[in-house]
Amino acid sequence: MLERVFLYADLKPGDRIHKIIEEYIYPDLKNKGFKLKKSPLSLIRTLGQLEQTIHFQKNLHNSGNVTAAFDISFHISFKSYKTWHLEKYNKSIINEAVASVKYGRDIPNWSNDFTSSLWYDLAQTDNVKIIDVLKNNINNYGLKYLDSYSDFQTSINTIKEKNLFYQTPLIYDFCVFLNDKKQAAEILTWFDNAKFSGLSFNPDILESVELRKNNISNWV
Repeated sequence: MLERVFLYADLKPGDRIHKIIEEYIYPDLKNKGFKLKKSPLSLIRTLGQLEQTIHFQKNLHNSGNVTAAFDISFHISFKSYKTWHLEKYNKSIINEAVASVKYGRDIPNWSNDFTSSLWYDLAQTDNVKIIDVLKNNINNYGLKYLDSYSDFQTSINTIKEKNLFYQTPLIYDFCVFLNDKKQAAEILTWFDNAKFSGLSFNPDILESVELRKNNISNWV
């Protein structure tokens, strides 16, 4: 049986996790346009007006060589959306999120060989195994998820394919940026068809869609 490998075991858990990400995970992603952010520990890529983030969440119970665990999540945001939305509709919104996966393991085909824990624990599991599995998951599945939100049009396509009707206001606004009135109208019809089929939506969503209907009637 091969002896397990534990890298940088002399470092504090947070520093150890950072070292592993920086030296073993980041190089491949750097070539794909990502930049390393130290706090919070993340890899960030900007594509046009969208920002893609791979975030490494450290376990709050990390301690010495007992636990040095982290998990991974994926996020896409439209960084100027709150400002633009307020100027466009005279209405504030809570955040600029386009899409997110709280746990990498929720991405289709993501491999998780760590049956004893949902965390990647550098103090308990062979570090080479963690690195290999994580690189495979990110490169083959995580990036595929992010690529499905690589620009306004792919985001529209993905959201419609997933029938995420509550995001109708967002993808309508993407059409405004694309200056695509025809597609914007199709999106409003897509939403109305879902509503007429019996799906219910909270008042905030309905109000936001009405704002877009008023907007398209004045779209020149």
